[in-house]
Amino acid sequence: MRYLKKFLITLPIERFPTPSLINHLYSQGELSIEQFDNAKSLLNVRNHLVHGFQTAELSEAVRQLQELVNELFKLWSPKKS
Repeated sequence: MRYLKKFLITLPIERFPTPSLINHLYSQGELSIEQFDNAKSLLNVRNHLVHGFQTAELSEAVRQLQELVNELFKLWSPKKS
């Protein structure tokens, strides 16, 4: 967690390619293998959508993304003492 804060403060995160960010967070232990696989899968759905391909499972992908974001917020948010 300490590394993640330092990492996010020093990098211009908006310019960091999403696939590289996902890989980096996993390699640093900030994402579990399940979260990593889920993020990669959701990235594929995103890519299909923005490049004009039909995505049949869009509502399910949105639900999965919301769950992943909520889970990561809980993990990465500062703990109250």
